[in-house]
Amino acid sequence: MRLISFGSSNTYGFGLEDCTELEHSPSKLAWPSILAQEIGKECVNLGILGGSNKRILLDILNYEFQNNDIVVVLWTRYHRALLLDDKGDPINIYVSDTNKEKEKLIKRYYELHNDFDLLNDTVLNIHHASSYLKSIGVRNFHFYFDRTLDNFIKTKNKLPINAEFTEQMQVDVGSDGVHPGPKSHRNMAGHLFNIIREKSSNNE
Repeated sequence: MRLISFGSSNTYGFGLEDCTELEHSPSKLAWPSILAQEIGKECVNLGILGGSNKRILLDILNYEFQNNDIVVVLWTRYHRALLLDDKGDPINIYVSDTNKEKEKLIKRYYELHNDFDLLNDTVLNIHHASSYLKSIGVRNFHFYFDRTLDNFIKTKNKLPINAEFTEQMQVDVGSDGVHPGPKSHRNMAGHLFNIIREKSSNNE
C-alpha cells in the first residue's frame, strides 16, 4: 500500500535539512512522507526539481501503479514547460532559468507561448492525469498553489477540473532561503490530509 506523490521541488522537499544538494534523493521530511505516515502507507516521492506540469503528467502516464495505491499530485507553476529533444530527452524550460546555453531557446519559447496558452496547457495536463488515473482505478487527489492558475480555472476554463487550490502553507523557509521549511511541510501535510479525509468520506 503506497502513497505516490508527484510534483516539483515543493514536493521533493529541496532545502530541508536532509536535502540540500541537487543530487540528493527526495527529503524524508517533506509533506509526502508526513502525509503517508498519517494515512499509514509507504511513501514514494516522485517530485522533480524544476519540474513542469507537462513533466508531471508524463511521469504519471509512464508509472507502473499497483492496486491500492493513492496518488497525490501538487501541480506546479503554469509557466514552466518541457521540451523533448529528438532523442526523447527532457529539456526543462522556465522563466528564471539562467543557463546561458538555453538562453535563446527559452526566449524563443516564451515568444511563441503566451500566458493564456500556457494556462490552457496546464488545465489539459491536470484533466488528462485525473482522467487517466480514474480510468485505471487508482484513487487520486490533485492540488495546485498557483494563484494565476486558480483565477484562470475559475473564470475562463471550461473543462471539469478535479483539483483543489491550496496555499503552500509556507511559514518558514529551508536552508536555501526560498523553498518551504519543515514547519511549512508539516502544515501542508496536515492540510492535504484533512481534504483527502473529507473527500474519502464523501466517496469522491
